[in-house]
Amino acid sequence: MCNDLVGAFGAEASVSYLQNYPPTNNSPECANTAFEVIGGILGEESVMRNIKPSMASEDFSFYLEHVPGCYIWVGNDDSDHRVALHNPLYDFNDDLIPIGVKYRVNLVDKLLG
Repeated sequence: MCNDLVGAFGAEASVSYLQNYPPTNNSPECANTAFEVIGGILGEESVMRNIKPSMASEDFSFYLEHVPGCYIWVGNDDSDHRVALHNPLYDFNDDLIPIGVKYRVNLVDKLLG
């Protein structure tokens, strides 16, 4: 396909594909703990457990190759915050900061007793 596209201009092309990032696979035990903690803060009805897999790459996947863990997404959308991450117009929803802090504190409390 590459040669067909550039061939019209008398050029040649080649493709080199490197698979640099492993998949981000959450530990079921860690994910259940995360769900329990955030569900206790926001209510179970606010927690989405079965979202579709994403093809986005994430550095965190390298950690998960060595220790069990869980990567979570925090919903950020409201009427004023609709632009996706990595967009120059992205504006983080600052109202989520107290919820994120409470989640982290409660998670540490649960894990450390």
